[in-house]
Amino acid sequence: MSGRGQWELGGPIGDGLPYYEHAQRLRRMHGSGPLPQGGRPMPDAPADGEEEPHRRDPTRADIAELVQTLDRAVTHWPPDREPLSMLDDRIRPLYVHGVRDELAAGIRELGHVPADRLRLLGRWLAGTGTHRSAVDLGLILLGVAGHDDDRDLILTLASLSGVSGAAEALAASQSRPHEALLEMARRTSDWERVDAIRGLRGAQVEQRDKDWLIRDACDGGFLDVYFAEVVAETGDLAGTLAADTVDDDLLRGAELVLYALCELESPELGILDYRDAEAAVQHYARHVAARPLTLNRLCQLVPVYALVCSPRAGEGHWSTEGLSRVRDLYRDLLSSPAAQEIVQASLAAAEQQVFVKAAWVAGHAGPPVQDHLLRRLESDPLNEWVWCWLLDGGPAARVGVPNTAEGIDVALAAAGRLLPLRRLMTGPPEPAGDADPYEKILDLVLSRLRTYPGHGWEIIHTALRSHVHSYRSLAVLTLQRWSPEQFPPEAVDVLESVRAAEPYTELRERLAALTGRVRTGG
Repeated sequence: MSGRGQWELGGPIGDGLPYYEHAQRLRRMHGSGPLPQGGRPMPDAPADGEEEPHRRDPTRADIAELVQTLDRAVTHWPPDREPLSMLDDRIRPLYVHGVRDELAAGIRELGHVPADRLRLLGRWLAGTGTHRSAVDLGLILLGVAGHDDDRDLILTLASLSGVSGAAEALAASQSRPHEALLEMARRTSDWERVDAIRGLRGAQVEQRDKDWLIRDACDGGFLDVYFAEVVAETGDLAGTLAADTVDDDLLRGAELVLYALCELESPELGILDYRDAEAAVQHYARHVAARPLTLNRLCQLVPVYALVCSPRAGEGHWSTEGLSRVRDLYRDLLSSPAAQEIVQASLAAAEQQVFVKAAWVAGHAGPPVQDHLLRRLESDPLNEWVWCWLLDGGPAARVGVPNTAEGIDVALAAAGRLLPLRRLMTGPPEPAGDADPYEKILDLVLSRLRTYPGHGWEIIHTALRSHVHSYRSLAVLTLQRWSPEQFPPEAVDVLESVRAAEPYTELRERLAALTGRVRTGG
């Protein structure tokens, strides 16, 4: 070094604690795994009562000015504090990560600037930055001009939630990028792990790394869907499960990968895109069947069985015969006498978690579950899980596929019997005290009724007289889909009374128009 401290260009701008030092301290305290809370709060987080500093997305002019400022900082080398302070001032109010590609392209066009200067400036920004924008710009520069010696700096910063661009910097700067990305995945969680694992698409990795991907990459959270297909391909899920035996931890990891892969509403690639899906799910079922059946193991089979029974199953990488074979295999396991005995006993269990799991299995491959849901609501009428299943047609209901008219009428009859509807007719004024817990159930039932014109007048009438404005508004929206002959005889009087009490002009006008349509039959 040149006698200017750890960093060639001197210490940080200002008095704040650099992000890098913050990450180092936490690493010494917590070891090499993911940091608690992703390292939050960050050094520049506002104190209680203070507002977050305003930052904005850069414009094209901002990008051009920022590249020019970088050019000035590295043209006269080494730069003194004035151009560095100017650079810090310019980037502080900007979200630079959102324009990473544009900035990197502009920086690469500075062909007259030696790469080692860009690298040293990137190291200085990443290592001394006291706010996120400085660190993000430093990582962009290291992605353009960094090399293997920058690995530890980038990995340390990658531990912090919200620091952007570490995976891209590693992929671009390292001679063995996949090893660095795997290390980043092990050290991080949340979106940082997503970025690291997605960078492994198409990589050839060691067997120990494949083993980690299958066992530990997925944690059961919603972010798993963003990289599960990469885990399955790069980690060789099918090949791993092809072994004669696997331990319980590996099987649990495979379950989480398959669960994420089978999420058809995922914005990313899933099981329909995985080339070895047929082999993977058959091997998985073999390992589950080789163990004593339990409710949890039955639950492990449901996501795959639901997928192969769905209309979209034929879009996957499996033959018609293979799909039929997988469907039969999973159905036989789930509907075996031993499985059904476990499900029946668990449906009678008092514990909420046990009942929910059993109902989920039964809804896909078991005894009719509607009566069990009704009995559970008789003893637990505030159970939101059970209400949702009853309203939507059971645990196997698919997103976007409504319940039958008969099914919704069963749910509405239960709501009329179990909800204190009179008590919920509090009128527009806000009541004193805490909200009635049954209001949430009223909302769940009401929210389904727009799909079923002519059904649920008793619930809609209750919502029209609720103190919650959104309930009253949704009730009117629901009734606007009814034809005049579907309204009960008392509807006009009820609507007139509700309109007279309604404090919001816009909703009063909608009620007047609705009343007129019902009265005239138009």
